[in-house]
Amino acid sequence: MKGYPHLSDTQKYELVGDLVDNPTRSGLIKALFHCAKLAGAAEPTGVGIDMEDHGRYLAFSGGRTDVGITIDKIEIVQVSVPEFLKLLTDMIDAGGLVDMWPGKIVVKFEFQDWDSIPGGDA
Repeated sequence: MKGYPHLSDTQKYELVGDLVDNPTRSGLIKALFHCAKLAGAAEPTGVGIDMEDHGRYLAFSGGRTDVGITIDKIEIVQVSVPEFLKLLTDMIDAGGLVDMWPGKIVVKFEFQDWDSIPGGDA
């Protein structure tokens, strides 16, 4: 997601609002990247999107990049598209993802009917 400009909160709400009637996988990933406000990646998986907090990872690993993430540092959230959009607005209101799952390095969003969501533009 490098190269995306910083968005204002108003722009983030508009980004989420555009997904209400026309959700796409790429749009959901882009919105998560912007709303989470993490130094990390939002990557598609076979069932949804994984978000990693690189700052927490480096703190956990002692600055090393070859340390595996333990299961206790991963949160799995099963959501529908409307539930995810609500989470995104909660993230905007909270100033990002940081305090929503304290101590977690990776948050895995597993979507109901992920396969039925159009891909959209990357």
